[in-house]
Amino acid sequence: MNIKSDEAYELASRIAKAEGITLTQAVVEALRRREREISQEARFAKAMEICREARALMSPEMLALDIDAYLYDEDGLPK
Repeated sequence: MNIKSDEAYELASRIAKAEGITLTQAVVEALRRREREISQEARFAKAMEICREARALMSPEMLALDIDAYLYDEDGLPK
């Protein structure tokens, strides 16, 4: 890989030096970390989409239910 950005090279160099790893290792670890973040963001977005779709199918009565009252007692403990 040929890094043409002075900022990217400097950031990767500082991280590599601080962690005692090679420049290549610093870049690979940063890319893996970002890939995991993107994957997590995509899964979260999909889960939220499913929630919105499910909510759209619920009746006003269902949306008005106090689910906590069914699950927890007056002290906040599970029933």
